[in-house]
Amino acid sequence: MNAQILGDLKVPIPEDKNVQLDMIAYFDKIQLEIKAMQEIQEQDEQALEQVEQAILAQAFRGEL
Repeated sequence: MNAQILGDLKVPIPEDKNVQLDMIAYFDKIQLEIKAMQEIQEQDEQALEQVEQAILAQAFRGEL
């Protein structure tokens, strides 16, 4: 896909303003949900890193 193809792409836009506003509200809601999931994923990654480090520390001390 290149810029020419994207430039020629026709995206239908509803003429009814209320439909447009509903779509915007929906996409805003989805965007907030995605951001919340990304934050949870970052927290999970940090927790996993801490667990991994704790396991490695125990292994090196011969506690496993």
